[in-house]
Amino acid sequence: LVQTFSESDDARFLSKPDSPKFCPFIPRMRYVQVALATDGTVDGKPGGENSLFLLEEVINSETEGEFRKYINNKSAVPTDFKDARFISRAEFLAFTQHYQYICTHGLVFVSDYQGGTTLLTDPQLMSDPSLGNIFGNGNLPDACDSFKSEHECNLYCRFF
Repeated sequence: LVQTFSESDDARFLSKPDSPKFCPFIPRMRYVQVALATDGTVDGKPGGENSLFLLEEVINSETEGEFRKYINNKSAVPTDFKDARFISRAEFLAFTQHYQYICTHGLVFVSDYQGGTTLLTDPQLMSDPSLGNIFGNGNLPDACDSFKSEHECNLYCRFF
């Protein structure tokens, strides 16, 4: 959703005749490329069940800067950075949470936004407790319950 929104929806929205003259900076961000790999063996023996490995694109600190946490999975409040570039990225990601929350009628949204300047990794899906524990141990029931009271609409929420 982050990549899709930042690459297409803003362009469609801004091409409307009644769109505002001012548009906030839309950060270009995406999740790292991932793949599943197998060695084709079990305990070093061919056949049987395979060992699986998750391979992930490297986030290079020379091109992406230091690894940072934009929003953790315990709260809808973005990290308070000193650098305006990272504040705007954290606020944009908070907006995407708000957008997801609205689109799913408060049932699910992505959290634990972290990574480099343009590459994100290791997200956590947060879901309403009524759905059960469907997204692992990082899916904290209180986070979905408290989203409405913790989220503060920002420039992106108001613009879109």
